[in-house]
Amino acid sequence: MTASSDKYWKSCSKFLNNLALFRHATAHWHPFVEIYEQEGTDKVYIKHVLNQPRLGKLYESLDDQSVLPFIEDCHYIRSQLRELNNAVLRKPRDAKLADRFERPLARKNAARIRRSYPRKLVTA
Repeated sequence: MTASSDKYWKSCSKFLNNLALFRHATAHWHPFVEIYEQEGTDKVYIKHVLNQPRLGKLYESLDDQSVLPFIEDCHYIRSQLRELNNAVLRKPRDAKLADRFERPLARKNAARIRRSYPRKLVTA
């Protein structure tokens, strides 16, 4: 690896670390039912989610809509690493990698663990 390809590899590493954080959440967080009050009415609704199992909500819950961006991220980084692997295997040992491997990845993670902001929860 050259110094110029470090940018690419560092961005891959950051992308993979963010994926690992999200995967960790889906594997270790606990299922919850969140109950919300519909504004302006006396109606409530429930939402099945995953959240960290400790007191004090630090992060937003993950719901079924959170999973699709994670899957898309997995496909994206897999394709990028496959292209890098193919480029390395096909080039002569002393040849330079293509310019695209000297720049960071073209996109950031879509799936993210986000800090929590207070919501109005209905308490029993």
